[in-house]
Parts: sequence; structure tokens; C-alpha cells
Amino acid sequence: MTFRNVAVKTFKKNIRNYSSYFLCSCFTIMLFFMYTTMLFNEDLKGTEQMELVSYVFPITLVAIGAFSIFFISYAHRTFIKGRNKEFGIYMSLGMNEKDIKNLVLLENVLICIGSMVVGIAIGTLLSRLFQMVVLSMMEIDNIDFQLSMQSYMVTIGVYLIIFAIVFLETNMKMKKMNIGLLLKEARQREGLEYRKRDTVFGVLGFVIMIVSVVSVAIIASNDKWNSNPAILAIYMIVSFAGLYMAISHGGNYVIHLFKKSRNYYKYLVTITQIHHKFNQNKKIIYILSILSTMTIFLVASPFALLRLSEDIALLNPYNLEVIEGSNAYTISGEELDNIFSKYDIHKSLDLPFLVGGIRLNGSVETIQKPIMSVTNYNQIVEQNVTLDEGEVIQYILDWTPGLHGVVLGERYDILVGETSILATMKDSTRSTWNIIALGNDGIIVMNDNDYKKLHGLASLENQYYYHGLKFRDWKNSGASVLALKEQLNEKAEYPINSTITGYNDLKKGYSVFLFVTTVLGILFFVASGSVLYFKQFSEIGEMKKTFFQMYKIGITKKEISQIIGKELVIIFYLPLVFGSYMGVSLIYLMTFIVGGGDIIKQFIQTASVVILLYFVLQSIFYYITKRNYMTELMKSGN
Repeated sequence: MTFRNVAVKTFKKNIRNYSSYFLCSCFTIMLFFMYTTMLFNEDLKGTEQMELVSYVFPITLVAIGAFSIFFISYAHRTFIKGRNKEFGIYMSLGMNEKDIKNLVLLENVLICIGSMVVGIAIGTLLSRLFQMVVLSMMEIDNIDFQLSMQSYMVTIGVYLIIFAIVFLETNMKMKKMNIGLLLKEARQREGLEYRKRDTVFGVLGFVIMIVSVVSVAIIASNDKWNSNPAILAIYMIVSFAGLYMAISHGGNYVIHLFKKSRNYYKYLVTITQIHHKFNQNKKIIYILSILSTMTIFLVASPFALLRLSEDIALLNPYNLEVIEGSNAYTISGEELDNIFSKYDIHKSLDLPFLVGGIRLNGSVETIQKPIMSVTNYNQIVEQNVTLDEGEVIQYILDWTPGLHGVVLGERYDILVGETSILATMKDSTRSTWNIIALGNDGIIVMNDNDYKKLHGLASLENQYYYHGLKFRDWKNSGASVLALKEQLNEKAEYPINSTITGYNDLKKGYSVFLFVTTVLGILFFVASGSVLYFKQFSEIGEMKKTFFQMYKIGITKKEISQIIGKELVIIFYLPLVFGSYMGVSLIYLMTFIVGGGDIIKQFIQTASVVILLYFVLQSIFYYITKRNYMTELMKSGN
């Protein structure tokens, strides 16, 4: 038999595993290509929507690329490992190490070329629909469909590198092949049985996971902590380390406790087989837990944001905000009232403020900041903030955490023109008011008497007015707001802030974000199923022997089916349980980081719906896999 005959027969024998590996590779390549067609669309460049595309899509491409490295590498490694016995037999028949490497290389070159051709071809066909959906969500109707040569070159280049990495890794692992070792590894049980240290590390892992539930609430609600990258990084590392210990060691410990129970001998075969299966799949369960975490986080977060677009837009106290001043607009509050009177103005507010600045310690430069009296600030936000003379608070945009350069308790020069007051920084915190109309990401609020001193000495060019209108029918004010922006020639430094504009922008942005991340979530879900598939069916040969022996000693097919069902339940649902816990924790943390503490309840409700849907889909996949797995196993018992 020639080398070519061996290669063809091997390919036919492994066609099922090849097809799954091939299809998943095609799927990731297709997605990657479709995203690049949007990123390299020349007509989008220069539009205001390009900012969203240029921010979201590169992150998505990096995520797909990183995932592809992991997934293709894992799938290939599992596939090769399942063929150890086959390679051992080939070597015993006279094939050498070089022949087997060439065989594997030939197979993978065919898969690489085939998956890129098919993936890019399908991506080319679907990219028009993909662009239509994304552009429709962004409400853009003057952009033509384009297929850029850059999309093809980037996709081919990225995946050639990914496949090269996979081939290099495989080649290194196949450096020293030995007939005896190959045949031995094919029969070797993965994982270790219970050890005493499993108790210590397992309990520690569960404790870390419980503590992280408490700590995430503490970190999330503290602006100084949730804006500190080091604290967030430590939290993530410790949480995932705790998860790993809980799975790797805690699982062994829990099964050990079952073995010590009275019912152990009643369920001897089931518990023993589950323990063996769990040890084989500990790493897989951990990997799938991370994939489940990302799926829940990526789908639930934007879905909640889209669902809460109106609530988020209405967090601002007024439906229309316009600034009057020398470098802003020349329009009075009375004129605004007349323009928008048809929308039944529920409340109108006209308040003075100053444009000045704050000089940070050790700096000669002044950072420009609007300055407002505490009484006027309280009128806008409907709160009761109090400040003594000589005290100030820096309020910043609701979605930007951190102190923004100041130190609490320090004294700073608050300046308006040539006039200044030395004041103590009482606090620096996020405001419930979205202050973008003031042309800044922060505002200095001070005691009324201090404000009067500055205001009395301020020149006219530093004196501004805030005009706020609250409508009973804000949803129909879009046309009038647009006309006002055109009439006043809206300035980028002092944007005319309106609820209807914010609401429409949020819907468009969150729709695109939801679409992009949901596709990623689907990718991770498909990946989870594929990882399970590769793992289960790569072991099918040895499992056939085990269950056929059990069948011969009197264990029925029904009992075997029950054992398999319990094994698969752990592998399928345990990662989802851990992933749900980690996903909700991340959602809770990220919601507070971007200032969404007021709507955290709705975020958790949305996450719960996504998790429930995930369980339903996973259940469908579980029953399909169990049926096919049982069918394949029972073939040996006929």
C-alpha cells in the first residue's frame, strides 16, 4: 500500500472528526471576513458612524482571531491525541516519524486550504446581507455594498498565521514518537484520583468564589476601586483562579465525599464512572466555564442596554439643554420656551454658571471647568448637596469613573479669569446629571458665598447660562430639536443635549453592539458544543470497549444510558452554572464602572433571561449529543 493510499484511507476513516473540525474553521473564517468587509468599506470613512465601527469591529476581530487560535489549536490537538493508537500501529507496520508527520501535514494543509476557500466564499455571499443589517441598525441608507481586496488579504493572512501556529505546535509535540508510548497513551486514563490536597485547594477555591460575590459588590460601588486597573485585574485573576481550584480540586473532593457516603455501593458503577469522566474533563469544564462566562456577558450586556435605552436617556434631568454664552449660543430661555411650547413644557430652568478652571498641584496650567453654585446644582439634579465655605466638589460624567487628577482633602486654586479662590476638594464623584451640554467632562460645584465672590468679579465672557426644558411629549420633539441645531449651527464644544437625540443614538449604538456581540456569543456557544463534541467522540473507541464489557457482565443498555446521561449532565451543565455565576458578576461590576447603579436590577433581570435561554439551548444540544453518543456506543454491543 502506497503513502497516498494510506492518506486517502485515513481521511475517509476520520471523515466525521474532520468534518466537525472543518466546519468550525469555516465558520470562524466566514465571521472574520464579514466583519472586515464593514471595517474596510470606503464609503463609511468620514461618516460619524465610522467612529462606532472603528471602535467595535477591531475589538471583535481581535476576539475572533484570539478565539480561533485557541479553538483550532484545541480541536487539532484533541483530534491528534485521539489517533495515538492509530499512529502506533502505523509505526509498527514500518512507517517512520517523518511519514506520519507528512501524513498529518497533508491532512491539515487540505483542511486549511479548504476551510479558507469555503469560509471566504460563504462570507462573500453573506457579507451583503451582513452589511445591510448593520447599516440598517445604524440608520444609514447612502452607503454602497463593497468587497475590498483588503478584506481578502487580511483574512487570508491572519488565518495562514493561525494555521501555521497550529501546525508548528503539532510538529513539536510529534518530535519524539515511540510505538510503546503511543499505544500506552491511547489506553491511559486522564487525570488523577483524589488526593488529600484536593480537600484544601478545593475548599479554598469554593471560599474564593463565595468571597468574590461579596467583593464584587464592594469594588463595584466604590468609584476609587472600580476605576483602578490593578484592583480590577487582581479581582479577575483571583476569581478565575478560585474557579479553577473549585473545578480541578473541589470536584475531586466532592466526589470523594460521595464515595464515603452510605449509598456509594448502591451507585458504585455510576459514581466510579462519573469520577473517571470528570477527571478526564476537568480542563474542558474550566475552558467551557470561561466560554459560557463570555457568552452570557457579551449577549446580556448589550441586550440590557438596548432594552433600557429609554430609561438611560431619561436619567438626565431635562429633555433639552442649551448653553447661552459668549463662546456658546445667543439664545435666551424665553426664546426656547416659545420654540418648544407646543410640546407642553412641564418645567423650565434658567440658571447662571461660570466658565473658569482648576489648577492642580504642581502644575502651572489651568484645566478649564464650568463652575456652579451648590444651590443651582441642587435645582438641576433635585438633590440636597451641602458645602461649607472653602469647600468644593468635582462632579464628573456619570460613565467616567475615577478622581480625574484631584486628591481629596487637598486645597486647589479655583479660577475665573484673573480671580481665584483657594478651596478644599471635599469629593470627586460621578454626577447623576449628564453634563455634556456644558462642554466638559466635569463641573466644579462650590458654596453659594464663594460663588458670589467669583461671579461678582467675573467678566461677561466668563458668565454663562444653563437653559433646561422638560417636556411632557419628548418623543415627538426630534424634528424641532434638529431644526434648533441647524438654526444655532450646533457647536462641537457645546453640544445641544436632548433626550430624543440621546435616545435615538443609544438605540442605534446598542443595536449594532448587540448584533456584533450576539454573533460573538453564538460563536462561543458553537465553540462550546464543538469542544464537547471533539472530546466525547475522540474517546469513543475506548468507551465502546468499557461499556461493552459492562454489558457482558449484566448491565443493561438502559442502565448504561443512565450512566452516560449523568456523565454528560456534569460536562454540559456544570460549566454553564459556573459561567452564569462569573457572567453575572462581570455584568454587575461593569454596570457600576460605567455609572449604571440605578439600573442594575434591570441588567440582572436581562442576564437571567439570557441564562435561561442558554440553559434551554444547551439542553437541546445535550439530548441530541446523548442520543448520538448512545447510538455510536451501542454499535459495539450488537
